[in-house]
Amino acid sequence: MSSVTFQTLQEACRSMSESVTLDESNNGRLNLTLGIAGSAGLFVSVNYEFSVTASLSGGGGSTLMKSNGRQNCVSILNSISTAPGNARANEGSIYLGYSSTVAYGLFPIVAIKTGPTVEVVRDSSIIFGLVPGSATPFYYSKNDILYDIAQNQSIINNLSFSPKMRREALNQNRIWDQVLKKDSININDPAAPVLVPPFTITGGNSGPNTTTITQSISETTTYDVSHFLEVGVGASFVVKVGGSGVDGGYEFKTKKTMGASVANTNNSSTTISYTLQDNDLGDSFRIKVIKDKTYGTPIFLLDEAQSRTSCPYEGGYQRDKPKLEINGSTSPTVTISNVSLGTSGNFRVKICNNSNEIKDYGFGFIGESIVNDVSITSTAGIGSSPTGTSITKLATITAVPANGCKTTTYDVNIARRNPASPMSYQNIEFVTYAECEPSIKSSIYANINFAGPPPPTGVAASKSEVCVSNPLTLSANCPVATTPNWYTVAEGGFPIAVGASVVVNPTENTTYYVGCETPDYKRDRVATPLVLVGSPSTALNLTSNITSSTLQIANTTITARNKIFSPATVTYKAGNSLTFTPGFEANAGTNFTAKIGGCAN
Repeated sequence: MSSVTFQTLQEACRSMSESVTLDESNNGRLNLTLGIAGSAGLFVSVNYEFSVTASLSGGGGSTLMKSNGRQNCVSILNSISTAPGNARANEGSIYLGYSSTVAYGLFPIVAIKTGPTVEVVRDSSIIFGLVPGSATPFYYSKNDILYDIAQNQSIINNLSFSPKMRREALNQNRIWDQVLKKDSININDPAAPVLVPPFTITGGNSGPNTTTITQSISETTTYDVSHFLEVGVGASFVVKVGGSGVDGGYEFKTKKTMGASVANTNNSSTTISYTLQDNDLGDSFRIKVIKDKTYGTPIFLLDEAQSRTSCPYEGGYQRDKPKLEINGSTSPTVTISNVSLGTSGNFRVKICNNSNEIKDYGFGFIGESIVNDVSITSTAGIGSSPTGTSITKLATITAVPANGCKTTTYDVNIARRNPASPMSYQNIEFVTYAECEPSIKSSIYANINFAGPPPPTGVAASKSEVCVSNPLTLSANCPVATTPNWYTVAEGGFPIAVGASVVVNPTENTTYYVGCETPDYKRDRVATPLVLVGSPSTALNLTSNITSSTLQIANTTITARNKIFSPATVTYKAGNSLTFTPGFEANAGTNFTAKIGGCAN
């Protein structure tokens, strides 16, 4: 519920010093000079100026930003405020500023060289300035800057981006590193002036603490900024700088000076107001306000040892400290094996609290930890509702004693949902957590293994080949309390017959599958050998090659001069005789049988 406001009509101007870092960057007599208007001898003197008014996207307010080449000014037209709310307080500083685009190019000059002889030569200098209208404001938190650093790093690491893009991303990260490092020095400066001695704010109904302060700026700080000139633009086609810059272009550096104002006509102080407030009953903040010597703004330091927070946790003593335990065990993992079909795997949990306050905690499980569909219930509560991003809530456990556990323990039941469900569930994560901030949680893990019946034995078909629609007997043995169920597919489908011995009348080549099943279990089917099914002819003269499994049956004779190729399983069956003439061949890898007989045998 806290906020900070930059006051209306405040203006701060900071020097912008562009400086040469490679003053000997030359090839022959083509001197490359880098500088800024007003820096004698370095640069073509050109005046440029821009200004842009920008409105803040959140929190209200607007700013005017302008530059004349030597100064950057930020004017607060309408007060800019951070927005109070129920979210966690901002972690780290708030950064207000703007980015802009620099344009550059070559400018012809005439150089008069003195010495033993006077020499007049044509030369070139670089001229650059800020592009009018290019200023883009930013109002960043520390997390915003860290996110931008990560995004830039992904560009740096990606070789598909141009050298310019990768170098600009690297340059921006170097700036951010300086900003964060210098800010950290200001925050942790033991000599920083104390604006407000330590005081305490309590959560709940204590009301807001609002203060307005005006502080002068006492120190300056300088940032090194790098620029990149592309191939074919600017200096790159005038000079080749050996041993410096980057491949594909030329890089130069400038310095930006922030802090003390460079002119008496500009404000050298900062006025802001801040409101400190927290709406969580029981929270307590011990705070000292110190001065940022570079920018004159307040820094709020939390005394961790004398503060306590919760919902959300904002530092100091963490008031929510849930602890979930397996009843009777110090291990965070419970494994239950050989759970009978049709029953649930069961264990008990204790809800504990390592906080020195009585607390209420949620209890549930992490949905992402369950790979397959499963039914979970608990005596703590029934039903489920999503909490946070991944917790499925089972119950709220109220009044968990300080530094102790509830005397009641809670059953947790894990059951398979249907007969085809898996038999094993590993690392199901159960949690107790602060319902207002689910990331504060404690976990235990459950492994549940169900005991299924062994697969059927003695699986057989009475014949390996039959004529179409002739009877065939299938047989299998299953344990007591289970029943053989017969299928024509290895998984899924519907039974075609039930029993230890069944008669079927196949109409095509078929492999049969049998499983020992109960109302709670359908798994582990065992297959019979392939049964070949054929339609008898009076006589057969086989000349075409065979590549798939088949039964060729004739009431009288079979004459064959064809070839059989792997992986076919083939049976030739004739009532009187089989004759194999030159050209017949059963290749390696095939399963070929020749028989005398008919449909009945």
